[in-house]
Amino acid sequence: MTDQSFKLPNNCCEHRHCGQEVFAACVSCLALLCWNHFELNDSCTFHTSMDTNEQSVSNKRKIPEDYQLDGAEKEVVRKKKERTNQKNIKKHLHLSGQGYVKLNSMNLVPPKHVKPPCKGKFCDARLGGRMCMKFSEDQRREILQDFYSLANLQQQREYLARHIQVKQTKQKTTQDVSRRNKSNLYYLPLSGEKVCVCKIFLLNTLNISEKTMRTSLGKIKETGIMDKERRGGRRPTLQKNYQRIREAMEKHIRRFPRVESHYCRANTTREYLHSDLSIPKMYALYLEDSDLQTPGSIITYRRVFKSQNLSFHSPKKDQCSLCATYRESSEEDKGKIQSVFNKHTEEKEKIRELKNLSKIRAMSDSTKLCAVFDLQQVIHLPL
Repeated sequence: MTDQSFKLPNNCCEHRHCGQEVFAACVSCLALLCWNHFELNDSCTFHTSMDTNEQSVSNKRKIPEDYQLDGAEKEVVRKKKERTNQKNIKKHLHLSGQGYVKLNSMNLVPPKHVKPPCKGKFCDARLGGRMCMKFSEDQRREILQDFYSLANLQQQREYLARHIQVKQTKQKTTQDVSRRNKSNLYYLPLSGEKVCVCKIFLLNTLNISEKTMRTSLGKIKETGIMDKERRGGRRPTLQKNYQRIREAMEKHIRRFPRVESHYCRANTTREYLHSDLSIPKMYALYLEDSDLQTPGSIITYRRVFKSQNLSFHSPKKDQCSLCATYRESSEEDKGKIQSVFNKHTEEKEKIRELKNLSKIRAMSDSTKLCAVFDLQQVIHLPL
């Protein structure tokens, strides 16, 4: 048991394999010492020259499967800070006709309101009988509110397409080839019917530009379906490459051993990875294994990791130092402490049987009470 190659359990004095019970940590190197060696206050060279078992094991881990861990611990319940996307907020305010401040120039954009109408008498005299004068200001404001209550670009474009009729021109006013071969008829709803109005009246009532109207008409396919908005996103080739990168990252993350939450498994599906791991360390291992020409950035790896509902294992109770030492030791070291570990395991199983028996007796007999106490606290020391 005093062989130099054997690593003592974490609850034993680290001064030359003393083996006594730990009293405190060295004030300089934080090595765990018993009362005698702590009182003597010897030089730290006797402590720091001994590498801990955890450090030696960490240096041997080269692939994801090496990060094995036992059990599952209590999940840390954290209240996530709510994040707001200012760009999406401004976009919603714009589509709903409300006022907002531009992000780049910080200029104030006023809310949408009904602009002055056209010259109604001129419209009534025109051929086709446009009835702009029939609309009152209250009716125009109601149309404006209904239009911006949609708060959706696709639906607003469909609204314009339903109230604008495109037809071929009936007569030509020039002998040359004219650039205008179609005419538009504009309508607005009034008492459940579509009433023909002029273009200026329609644009001023909805408070939109002529470019917005032309874009909406240009989105109509030959089948009469409104084409979807295609701005933003990635091109098909980039999207395929991005999907390939995400799949490679997900496959790599699945290689790491994981455990479920011990105390909160009924309320959560979150799983935990080894406490030695971190996203930068996992990404470094991913780069070593990846055979892609463009493996992707650590930002993408972090997004994929968060989508997997994973977290890093953070022990909230004491772990048996003997079990931890046996689990992390090599086969040669395991053989040296095999008898001690077997005896320890038998005692552990016996204690569990006694606890279960006591619980059964307390449940069946009201005169008996079974109480379980954890009398050992966790002392967090720097690694």
